[in-house]
Amino acid sequence: MTKVISLNDYQSRKRHKIHSGSCIYFNDINEGIKNLALKDKELIFRNIKYYYNHQYTQYIKRNNTSGDYSFQSYLSNKLNILQPFRINHGIDFASEYAYSDISINDWKNISDIVVRISLNHTLGIIQEQLDPLHLAQQYSWEKVQVDL
Repeated sequence: MTKVISLNDYQSRKRHKIHSGSCIYFNDINEGIKNLALKDKELIFRNIKYYYNHQYTQYIKRNNTSGDYSFQSYLSNKLNILQPFRINHGIDFASEYAYSDISINDWKNISDIVVRISLNHTLGIIQEQLDPLHLAQQYSWEKVQVDL
C-alpha cells in the first residue's frame, strides 16, 4: 500500500519549486512540509495503521488488553514524536526523488518530519503544533541547508 505524493504540490506560491541544480534551503520547503503533513494526515494514518496493525493485534493478545485500547492509544504510547524515528508509512515522493540536490537520506528525513507532524495532529500527543524547522535541526542533512 503505497501512495505517491509530491512536495511540489504543497509549496508556497512565493517559493520556487524544487528543481535540479540549485541549493535547497529548508526554509523553502518548510511550509510545504507542514501543509503536506496536515492535508494528507488521514492517508498517512491509514497507511501507518496498515503497516502496524499486526503489531497492535499482537500487543492486545499478549497483554490481554480489552477492546477499548485503540490503535491510536497504542501508537501514542509506542512513539516519541519529539525525537526522530523511522516508521513505515507507505508514502513515497513523486519525481522529486530524481533531483540530485536532495539526497535519499534527506528525503527520508523529510518523510520522517511529515509523519511526525501528521501523527501529532492526528493523535494529539503533544498540545503544541510541531514546527518543521525545529524538527529539521534534529537530523543530519547531506544536501539540504538548514538555517535557524
